[in-house]
Parts: sequence; C-alpha cells; structure tokens
Amino acid sequence: MRGIWFWWLKIKTWILILFVDLIKKLVIETSIQDTIAVLENPPGKKSKEELVFMSEKYLKMDEHVKELIKLVVSESIETSIFYMLCILDGVKKSERTVN
Repeated sequence: MRGIWFWWLKIKTWILILFVDLIKKLVIETSIQDTIAVLENPPGKKSKEELVFMSEKYLKMDEHVKELIKLVVSESIETSIFYMLCILDGVKKSERTVN
C-alpha cells in the first residue's frame, strides 16, 4: 500500500504540470499572437509612434522575414517566462544591475 506522501507527490507533480501548461497556453501563446497582431495592426486611433513605425517596417517585409521575427518574439517571450519561473522556484536569483 502506498503512503500518503506518494499520493501527495503525485498530486503536486500533476498540479505543477497543469500550471506550466496553463502558462504556455494562456501567457506564452497569447503574448506571441498579440505581439504579432500589434505589429500587423497597431491598436487605437492614435497609436504610439514607435508601434506605427514598427508596423510599417514589418508589413513591408517578405513572409520569410516575418516568420523569423515571429520566432524571435516567441523565443524572447518563452525565455522571459522561463526565467520568471526560475526566480519563483528559487533556482535563479533576480539580478539587477545598475549602469
């Protein structure tokens, strides 16, 4: 017969896996889609000047370059979330440097 700690570890592992899956779906995927959507069509009647500039440049690029930009955005968001989770887990310390 398995002890309560065995089941506690099973449940804890399942919850952590579910949490990471939710982060992937609700944060990472949505952030990537929203970032690309803003590049394609900046929001608002009077969008920030920098968003309009980026959008104009992005829309002039061919599909290969757009796909590369999407990969860079994706990698950046995934790396940011990974390091945030590492800090929350205590695996990595938050390092702030002042120049």
